[in-house]
Amino acid sequence: MAHSVSAWASARKNERNRLRNKAVRSEIKTWTKKLADAVEGKDTALARQYFLAATKELDKSAKVGIYHRNTVDRKKSSLAKLMNKLAAAGGAAPKA
Repeated sequence: MAHSVSAWASARKNERNRLRNKAVRSEIKTWTKKLADAVEGKDTALARQYFLAATKELDKSAKVGIYHRNTVDRKKSSLAKLMNKLAAAGGAAPKA
């Protein structure tokens, strides 16, 4: 338990950051699942939209320190592989 004023303030800040980090990570997982479903359904336009949203959120999360930049690069690479799978299946190759 925190005993000083600064420790209390730090605990409040840590909790705020924890909740923000949890929300952002959850949102990124949601975009990733939606992208996978769109690729499964061969919906190029929807997949592109989800891909752009997911990469944008990943980049923002790296900027504020939620994810390490290497982790973000790895996740973006796996999303790009999904998009390439869709392009190879007959859709146009979407550029990001």
